[in-house]
Amino acid sequence: MALCPRCRIPLKTHTITTDHEKWQVDVDCCSTSCGGVWLQDHDFKADPKANLLTDLELVVLNVPKKTIDARLADGPATCPDCKIVMTRYNWNNRDVYIDNCKKCKGRWFDGGEIRGIYEILKSRT
Repeated sequence: MALCPRCRIPLKTHTITTDHEKWQVDVDCCSTSCGGVWLQDHDFKADPKANLLTDLELVVLNVPKKTIDARLADGPATCPDCKIVMTRYNWNNRDVYIDNCKKCKGRWFDGGEIRGIYEILKSRT
């Protein structure tokens, strides 16, 4: 069972339906605590015509429910699948930092980060 890289509690699988083609995508989230979302590389390819990060259901899942310990919130996270330290990068040179696993290509979005990306992407359309 995959653990939240921030809270260290089990992640819960949530099925979302993409806005574009109505495809089903299973994502892992820390829905009762930090609001973080774990997206595997194949999640982004499930609906090739949709940008998963602009899906409203995913934005709503990525809202923090509880405040987490600052020691766990700062710095790179550990990959829930590979158990290695992920690389933290600045998304599109904005104030949004994503944790990326170089081995499995999964990405960890801390609570609220997807909303930031969503707002940037929607402002471009």
